[in-house]
Amino acid sequence: MNITRALTVKYGRGSVLSAGRVQTPTLKLIYDRTKENLAHKKSIHYVIKAQIEDSDILLTLDNKKFRKKEEAEKLIENFPDKLPIEMNRRKKIKVPPPLPNLLDIQKNANNKWGYKAEETLNTVQSLYEKYKAVSYPRTDCNFVTANTALKLDKKLSKFEKF
Repeated sequence: MNITRALTVKYGRGSVLSAGRVQTPTLKLIYDRTKENLAHKKSIHYVIKAQIEDSDILLTLDNKKFRKKEEAEKLIENFPDKLPIEMNRRKKIKVPPPLPNLLDIQKNANNKWGYKAEETLNTVQSLYEKYKAVSYPRTDCNFVTANTALKLDKKLSKFEKF
């Protein structure tokens, strides 16, 4: 509070200049990062990566970056005898995205078709009331319970025509 008062009196020129134990160091970090970004010079470097087809094995060269393409190509010629490689075997699991809530549906409908928020709400509400094709639209729950999942096949079979 004392720093804010001192800054305002000395440099404020009619406006309040605030400072605080969180705000001031945060602004300094932003200032330093901006200076770094402005001083940055673009450079091209090459990295060697290889993926074996139809496999989960990924071969990488210990994060080595080459300034010249020829250096990287020279190492590739000696592959695999003299190339220090690291093998990672990973099983990738893709998690499906969470179910959209009403706000997500409204944003998507507006972006794709120009619907207003109320139009989208009315449409989703009617799908809920008439066909039970969607869950209650005003909930923020974005997962399906085990009990509801058992009933989904029966409900979805009605809409196969569409």
